[in-house]
Amino acid sequence: MTNAKQVMYYYDGNQAKPDVEPDLLGNVLVPANGSLITRHGKSWKVARVIEDIASDGRLPVFKIFLATPQSS
Repeated sequence: MTNAKQVMYYYDGNQAKPDVEPDLLGNVLVPANGSLITRHGKSWKVARVIEDIASDGRLPVFKIFLATPQSS
């Protein structure tokens, strides 16, 4: 059994161009809803995480929707 998965990041509601990160070794952590992460040198708030299955039915796909965090 493998821990391989595909992680897709969507920025500020733009679903047309996801940032796809294949994770063949299972090393990429899937963040929790509401957490803050850094991608490409910028902080993002995780708005939603959806777990799905690839169209071939083999790999899990995690769709992570990110939003620019609001300043307090």
